[in-house]
Amino acid sequence: MILKGKTLWLHWAQKLPIHGWLGDFCPIFVLHRVAGDNAPGQEHLHQPEYLEWCLSYLQSEGYQAISLDELLHCRRSQQKLPKKPVVFTVDDGFVDNIVDSGGLFAKYQVPLTCFVISGFVAEELWPWDDQLKYLFQRAECLPSAFKLPGGGVFEVLPTLDHKDQLRALRNRLKRVDQRAIYPWLEHQYMLLGIPYPKQPPAGYRPAKLSQLELFIQQGHTVCAHTHSHRILSQLEAVEAKWEVQHSYTWLTAHLSKIGRTFAYPTGRGGDFNFEHQQLIESLGFTGAVSTEARTHCLGDSLYALPRLPLPEEPYQFIQYLSYIEVFKQRIRSGFLSFG
Repeated sequence: MILKGKTLWLHWAQKLPIHGWLGDFCPIFVLHRVAGDNAPGQEHLHQPEYLEWCLSYLQSEGYQAISLDELLHCRRSQQKLPKKPVVFTVDDGFVDNIVDSGGLFAKYQVPLTCFVISGFVAEELWPWDDQLKYLFQRAECLPSAFKLPGGGVFEVLPTLDHKDQLRALRNRLKRVDQRAIYPWLEHQYMLLGIPYPKQPPAGYRPAKLSQLELFIQQGHTVCAHTHSHRILSQLEAVEAKWEVQHSYTWLTAHLSKIGRTFAYPTGRGGDFNFEHQQLIESLGFTGAVSTEARTHCLGDSLYALPRLPLPEEPYQFIQYLSYIEVFKQRIRSGFLSFG
């Protein structure tokens, strides 16, 4: 890839010896899905060629890809992180997450942590938010309103397109009683006259256990991401604990090795709270990740580590990878210190 414009400028800027001045920080990236035969019909896919460029860039510029476990070990033992560290993660356990990402990252000897929905790979369910997306993709006409689980109504605004309606409804569903979310979705398929797929259709299929095992043998890590991907903040404490504990227990029973970190479903503000962080710690996990989009810095809670979405533009990747993003974060927060 020929670097030019903003990408070239940031490429040279990240070479300045400023990394150490801004403290002990580490970007933790969360990947989307990977384009190819295992993810047909999906949006916002990483092209394999772009991922190869990102991984090659790390090596050429002296960045050190470490595992999430290694990051947490350094934090717990109060050791300084390796020079210019970076961590990569991916969520859910779709076949492209495991097969395509796993093989590509293994080629570059870059460790990858996948947070797996255990009920998904057990073939008991497929994630409710993907069921909603699939429903919207096939609905020719949306109703004027959706009656929500547990009461309440979501008004469909004719001024918004399907994509914006989907995002708005998904956000509303994250704040309703999660116990009814899966039956509610099946009922919506019936109301809209769309056949409900009991098994995930093409593009939504989970990795098989044998593929997860190969992923582990390639040097990657599988960790828990709840059993059903329901939002913890909308579950009773007992059920939230079961979601976390059962996910880890099921994965441990079916795979040779499981990591001790955790990812909150969707992982944004309001999806989990401090009590859930305490729960994760009490269950013996060494840390947990959110999707708060910023670079991880020393002082962050180990049970709510932020993650940056892997961007599709090279210049953004360079910015997120380097001290430049941390500098911008400090400026935005009004707090700029060195060391």
